[in-house]
Amino acid sequence: MLANDERIGRAADWIGERRMLGVDQPLLAAAEMFRHHAALRMLVVVDAQDRPVGVLHDSDMRVLLYSPHGYALLSNPSFGATLRSMMRPVALVDAAATPLAAFAAFTAAPEGCEGLVVVRDGRYLGTIGQPTLLRLVAESDAAEARRRAARADRIDAASRRFQADARELARRLTEASDQVATMSGRMAERAEHIGRGIAQVASASDQAARNMRLVADRGELLAAALATVEARTGDTHHATCAAVRLAAHGADEVESLRLAAGAIEAAVNEIEEIARHTATLSLNASIEAARAGAAGVGFAVVAGEVKALATKTRAAARTIHDRVAQIGAAVSGVHDVQSGLGAAVGIVETLSAAVDDAVRAQTLASRDISVTVQEVGAATRHIGDHAVGIRDGASAARDDAGFMHGLADAPVVRARTLEEQLGRLVDALQAA
Repeated sequence: MLANDERIGRAADWIGERRMLGVDQPLLAAAEMFRHHAALRMLVVVDAQDRPVGVLHDSDMRVLLYSPHGYALLSNPSFGATLRSMMRPVALVDAAATPLAAFAAFTAAPEGCEGLVVVRDGRYLGTIGQPTLLRLVAESDAAEARRRAARADRIDAASRRFQADARELARRLTEASDQVATMSGRMAERAEHIGRGIAQVASASDQAARNMRLVADRGELLAAALATVEARTGDTHHATCAAVRLAAHGADEVESLRLAAGAIEAAVNEIEEIARHTATLSLNASIEAARAGAAGVGFAVVAGEVKALATKTRAAARTIHDRVAQIGAAVSGVHDVQSGLGAAVGIVETLSAAVDDAVRAQTLASRDISVTVQEVGAATRHIGDHAVGIRDGASAARDDAGFMHGLADAPVVRARTLEEQLGRLVDALQAA
């Protein structure tokens, strides 16, 4: 089969004859040219612009020359003045034509064509004879045969590589399918394990949510109780403050009583002093009355009465002094007790303020704890909802893993089928 081959060249490279004859030349000139060039089989006739207008064949000229009157006819001016009577149609081919195009032009040429006329831009370059065309066909067929052989070798090598690659691919597909089957089994087991774990998490989170709700309710009750305690503690603090004020007032009153007792004791001491002086005066009056005799008897009686009154006064003053001393001792004890009571009430006030602050802080903390517990309960419920979703996802993953395990054998079967088909393809290519 003729094919294009750049190594064979183009039509301009195959020209074997470049002789030509003008269309205005006599036929005798053509005969002389054929007679002097025995190998010439075809002579191209051109016009004034070297454009081919026809061809003269050696076979036609030989018939004319070998006839009994051929040369005489050629010498006759009326017969041999023009070449058109012997010209045949020309088979043209462009100088850049490929072997395939040249062979197509030769095949389409008129019957009995001796060759092709090569032109460039319509101007004559030369001719390609039948032997040259046959040689080109043979060379082209040989080149095509070599290309076919090389292509067959490449196809054979490629088919061998492809077959080896197909076997390797089938082996890898088998290994991959085995691995997929193994991994799908593991995935199913893990999904089952995860599903059980998530179910436990969901149950635990639900229990935790219920416990958190219970703790939140208890926290709200505790907050309410602490609010009540805070209110009672405030009342206690106010009462303690009032007790502190009363204790301070009582201490002031006791101090006033102690001072009054001291004043009474001082007055009693003065009374005793007056009674001593009175007794001394009554004694002196008695002495003077005794000296006066009968005239001083009445004065002596008065002096005795005064002495008796002074004695009673001194006795009463001692009694008052003793009573005042007892009152002073009692007042001192009351003062000490009142001082201790004031200190104790002060400590109670301090403790009450501290308890009030602690209860207030505990109330705030219990409220925060209640809010936090509610938030934790909501988060726990949210975790439980997510755990249910994850459990459903794990169940779906387990089902998908089982489906993958069922599909794991399909690549092996397909790989073996592909290997068999590729083997038949390689055998068919080798047979072709």
